Amino acid sequence: MQGSAAIVGTELGLALVAPHGNDPYLGLHTSFYASAGYAGLALRWTPRLVGAAPVTHEISLAPTAKVWWHIDDGGTFRLWEIPCGNLISTCGPIAGRPLVVDGAAARPPARGAHTADAAWWIRAMTEEYASVAAFARVSLALMALGAPPELVARTHRAALDEVDHARRCAAVAAHLGASVAPGPFPEALAPMPAADLASLAVSTVLEGCVGEGAAALDALRALERAEGPARDALAVIARDEAEHARLAWDTVAWCCQAGGESVRAQVLAALLAHPGAPRRTPLAWSLRRARREAKAHPRA
Repeated sequence: MQGSAAIVGTELGLALVAPHGNDPYLGLHTSFYASAGYAGLALRWTPRLVGAAPVTHEISLAPTAKVWWHIDDGGTFRLWEIPCGNLISTCGPIAGRPLVVDGAAARPPARGAHTADAAWWIRAMTEEYASVAAFARVSLALMALGAPPELVARTHRAALDEVDHARRCAAVAAHLGASVAPGPFPEALAPMPAADLASLAVSTVLEGCVGEGAAALDALRALERAEGPARDALAVIARDEAEHARLAWDTVAWCCQAGGESVRAQVLAALLAHPGAPRRTPLAWSLRRARREAKAHPRA
């Protein structure tokens, strides 16, 4: 077990210790650690519980290093402080499905009166708004490939959710002194690649199943510490992003069913190549939790 508060924490568990390469014993592992930046230092004490080793306990001082990583867009992991009460999030802005143009995520500019306090929410607004175009592309690809009408309808509803997310982020930014709206976004009309089952399935795995599944979990983590208008916005975003991740899994399932073994093999390869890609179990958990959290924050 491990518990931490910002830069300090404790550990408690069982450890198998071999002090001199022999006479191992089972001990109670206890540790106090502190960290700053990418380095940490832990003081560990392991008293013997079971075993015939001549020592009764082991004390050590262990330096550690941390590696931060992020799975939704391949970017580096950054720590963001969100100015809405005492909210601290370990992610960038909670974004929906990205609009990928020439291999990079595109988003519109934000026009209006900016403030430093609202910078996080302003960027979140632009990323959520870019997702509207991303879902529009997916719906067109589904139609071109003969997908069931219900799948197309759910994709259009997801696009409307993203419009709502952008509106909610703008409202939180207004609460923090900004007055912004998405600006012109010509990238929304960038040429679409030819639609085929395999490419749609793989992009949906990476941008929908992985990206939006991670966004739902990030929003839930942020929700635990949010206050005021930010809490209302994050509750709805968490619920919707989890639903969008489930839509992504259903879309991939249809592509695999329609495309057969070749499509399934490419989807599996994409999942295995992506570090930390979530599967259905954590997604189902996040979906249930997001629904519970959103009951007290109905859509306006």
